[in-house]
Amino acid sequence: MKAGMVNEILLYYPEGRIGNDSAANFEFELSQLIFENENLNIILNMENVTSISSNGIAVLISVAQELKSQDRLLSICNPKDLVMKIISILSIDSFIAVYQTEEEAIDAMSQLAFV
Repeated sequence: MKAGMVNEILLYYPEGRIGNDSAANFEFELSQLIFENENLNIILNMENVTSISSNGIAVLISVAQELKSQDRLLSICNPKDLVMKIISILSIDSFIAVYQTEEEAIDAMSQLAFV
């Protein structure tokens, strides 16, 4: 699990295909990060995610709802074209902010944290 922190924001870097067979592991890793970093907002840098299944999307929705219930945020950055297309078609970007770069995501989340 590759993760880092900047400006009190947790950065997580999933890799490969988040498919039906790997969604449970993806959810476990995110749940572990949420538990271990209780007060941090999370940015998923999806630059190394090649595709995402409906189960992977369900994990994103579940994690976003869990963080929201804790007054925390989830954002996505650097999605590949296919991943962005799936996110857009399913309107996930209507309740999870999506940014083209990690820098944009960090800047936006940093500003929201101080509002």
